[in-house]
Amino acid sequence: MKEIDFPAGHSMDTEWFAVDKDGNIAAFLSSDSGFVAASCRIEGYFYEFLRLNSKPLSKYLREFTLSQELVEAILSKCKVENLKILFDEIAEFDGFLFTGFFVLAEGYKWEDLQFEKHLKNEENKNDFVFQISHQHRLYYINDIYNLKQAFQQAVQAEIIISCVDSLWDIFEGDIEKINAVHFGLYYYENQYSYEPYVRKFAPKHALNVKHLSQELKENFATFKQVSFEKNNYVQPYEFLPCNIYDTYILHDDVSTDSLHKYASVKLSDNETIAYCKIFLKDLLKEEIGVGWACGKCEDTDILKSSNSMMEAFIDYPPVFVIDTRIEFRDYDYISKLRSEIISRIGLTVEHCYITSCIKCVNDEKKYDEAELKLRFKNCFDKMETEIKIIRPSFVICVGETTFNILKEEFNIKIEQYKSAVITEITIAGSTLPILLTDCIDGNHEKLNEYSKTIPKLIPEIPIETSRVKKD
Repeated sequence: MKEIDFPAGHSMDTEWFAVDKDGNIAAFLSSDSGFVAASCRIEGYFYEFLRLNSKPLSKYLREFTLSQELVEAILSKCKVENLKILFDEIAEFDGFLFTGFFVLAEGYKWEDLQFEKHLKNEENKNDFVFQISHQHRLYYINDIYNLKQAFQQAVQAEIIISCVDSLWDIFEGDIEKINAVHFGLYYYENQYSYEPYVRKFAPKHALNVKHLSQELKENFATFKQVSFEKNNYVQPYEFLPCNIYDTYILHDDVSTDSLHKYASVKLSDNETIAYCKIFLKDLLKEEIGVGWACGKCEDTDILKSSNSMMEAFIDYPPVFVIDTRIEFRDYDYISKLRSEIISRIGLTVEHCYITSCIKCVNDEKKYDEAELKLRFKNCFDKMETEIKIIRPSFVICVGETTFNILKEEFNIKIEQYKSAVITEITIAGSTLPILLTDCIDGNHEKLNEYSKTIPKLIPEIPIETSRVKKD
């Protein structure tokens, strides 16, 4: 059985994606300490980028479109002799380690491959094949072991007539660049958060955001003053609020001007040392707006130092989201919260400070309400402190379990949980409107109605046009 691989839970070492002023797309590898734009959706791996920016055509087939120039460049590398090399590899290692593109013979289509019947009973529901060009019968596959037999049969039946393996094609280069080369992405790396990202690869034919579906474009960080074609270096902190894993650089007198709310970094020219504005999101270790760990986690020193810097925040998110769910990984959680609640009521993730220990998952991943209540009680003192400092204007309570736990500690105007209802809660001496909802309750129509009223209760977050301190 194929195991699902998740991004490391101990750091923010991840790939994230951004768009420049021309609409071209770049992949950014953060390493352990690079700044990650707070406005972007965290993919974690390139495969997630493909999945989230493609359209479903069937249960196991998705469409990811490329420019004609990129398609032609890929087709020129797809050769029949590559199939023999692949079969020799399969015979030698008894595996199917093919990640790359393949082409169908003229007159054949997806259904002729019969891939879906080999996948329908598998436990891994994240196995997809991507249609790159329907006209040229070009497809992309990402190492789906369960298709070994079906792929071989399709080759023997001369349905699949050529392929190119990503690893073979760029064997002499860095393995991280493989996807950038074939999909037309600019590629940047960071070695240390203080320094800008450095460009490692520039494609001959760039992938542009215009190639993606309209509904998929909104989750990219956008550098309106940057050209990936011309900028060898990009310092995200110079232009956008960011998440920072190595937060310690913001907690000393040398690198931080906390009185004026600035932190010292190297700008995109890779020479100038300047002070950039500190935003609340810049000091959060986790995903966009996610709160710190509870008392059971070990990062107590970072928690204390983060609290000491809270007077420097200039963009207090006006919405405080309280959630106790433990079944989601970081990036799944944010995507679900965004699509099923936040965007439906007319807000963005940037509006929200999410207090939730979404990494506190028991080893067996079983739901245990008693354990969950015990864990969540550790957060109440911290939550009251956060409420006092952030001073939100609106609260979102996700789920009946969250409501019941809150009800034991704070005053809520209604006695029993009702989904998709706005009432009042009193925390830290402040009475605030609170939305009771659930990510899976099906009350989407009611939440859509709230999109006309809730944004009126939410003040705008002050985002400066320039983040660099003017001397």
